[in-house]
Amino acid sequence: MLPLVERLDVVLFGATGTTGGNALPYLAERASALGLRWGVAGRRPQTLMQRAADLPADQQPHVLEADLDEPDSLRELAASARVVINAVGPYRRSADPVIAACIEAGADYLDVTGETDVVAAMVARHGDAAAAAGVRIVQAAGYEALPFDLAVLLATERAAARGTRLVGADVIGSFGLPPGLPRPSDGVSGGTYASTVEAVRDGELATLLDPASLVDDPAEAAAVRAASPLGLLPRLTGTSVVVPMVPSPLTNPPVVHRTASVLRREGDGPPTDFRYREGMALGDGLLTLPVQLALAAPIGAVAAGATWLARLAPQPLRDLTATAMERLGPDAGAGPRADRLEGWRWRLEVVGTCADGSTERVVVDADGHPGYLATSRMGAEAGLLLADDTADLPDRSGHLTPALALGTAELDRFAVAGVRIRGA
Repeated sequence: MLPLVERLDVVLFGATGTTGGNALPYLAERASALGLRWGVAGRRPQTLMQRAADLPADQQPHVLEADLDEPDSLRELAASARVVINAVGPYRRSADPVIAACIEAGADYLDVTGETDVVAAMVARHGDAAAAAGVRIVQAAGYEALPFDLAVLLATERAAARGTRLVGADVIGSFGLPPGLPRPSDGVSGGTYASTVEAVRDGELATLLDPASLVDDPAEAAAVRAASPLGLLPRLTGTSVVVPMVPSPLTNPPVVHRTASVLRREGDGPPTDFRYREGMALGDGLLTLPVQLALAAPIGAVAAGATWLARLAPQPLRDLTATAMERLGPDAGAGPRADRLEGWRWRLEVVGTCADGSTERVVVDADGHPGYLATSRMGAEAGLLLADDTADLPDRSGHLTPALALGTAELDRFAVAGVRIRGA
């Protein structure tokens, strides 16, 4: 094993898919600007070198060979890096062996999975070992759930600075699409679709549908379920209809509640009956209320039907559904076209309710396709933060949420990635 001082600061594992490919040029530019040594790893080094050929000469990465099916290569990967950013999906397959190798080698780990049942399994399997090794394991560090988690943490800290306590948070999101007619490829890449298929076939559905799946204490978990049931149906807020969060209403709540639980354990978090809600606004002044309601009706029907099936579907039906989805879905390498990534604008508005009756407002304004371009850049920036000894990060180890690992002192770093998180 290489000493930490001789390792590369950051290694991106998997740069040929949509997420890793979009992270590659950002990571190259930022690592160079920060003076950090970086590399890429994958099972086809020649392909990685071809991908890197378009980068400037002073931004060329070290290239390593690593394969999920070769445990020794994963150990060598982890031993060569201070931080491994895992962009190899589906994470249902890749997270466990890469995390195990990172803990053994003393390297930090980060990924952008949105599968909270995978996260829950990694907490149970590796959380204690990571804490004992002083290693940081950070998952869900893309659009799901980094900006939500950090924004609620900022509201929590702003409330505490005023001598009060955050008792609830309501997050409303909105999207601005790029010019031109929407395309099916705008929404889901082949890799994300493959992860969805795997969740249908093998996912722990009870865990996916549990907002407290990442809360360790059973009594706290019961309080979370009572105070913050998942928002799976449309609701009316003022003159706008709010529908379940896109692309999934299942990912952010467990992460936010885990952050709150750990902060509470440390003596500075929201109460056990902290209420978290989120959703996407259909209106925002653009559509009349009747039009919004007409759009919300099928969304609500689909959400209710999918939830009912998820709770009751026997395994044979799940297998048949997954097989049919595989035949109908995009190819593994498919993704949004490059000219459809930059034009997106998206916004999250967080309204925090405080114990003294006041409110705390936090806004996230961001550029770039949330699921692919913004996620790639956020994940890369978060990995660079973990590797940067000059960064002001919390002193924690173990399996951490993005907010617990990164804190709010370095929020300006995400503005470089096009994600601006600020108090309003």
